Amino acid sequence: MTILRGICIVVALAALAAALLVGEPDVFGLLWLFAVVLFIVGAGSIAADAFPVRSRLALWCSALTPVAALAMVVAGFARVVPVLAVAPAVVVTLAPVVYRPKT
Repeated sequence: MTILRGICIVVALAALAAALLVGEPDVFGLLWLFAVVLFIVGAGSIAADAFPVRSRLALWCSALTPVAALAMVVAGFARVVPVLAVAPAVVVTLAPVVYRPKT
């Protein structure tokens, strides 16, 4: 696990905690801040997983991290439930750590 992936996991879990604990209109401001950090660090994670390629799952999840961050930003405008807005970010950041294919 790279340091960038660890940062992405911490940010995604912090966003999940905010989605569970903060009220509906105020939570989207926090999710926006978490999404900006997740987008920037996720882009760096793509580069870290691409050269050299560690695993295809890690590379795909790193490539989907900025997309999940964009989904968190759009969720406020689309009036999506905050927990559902954060779920893709949590899944794509934790999947390479939880699932380790046999090599």
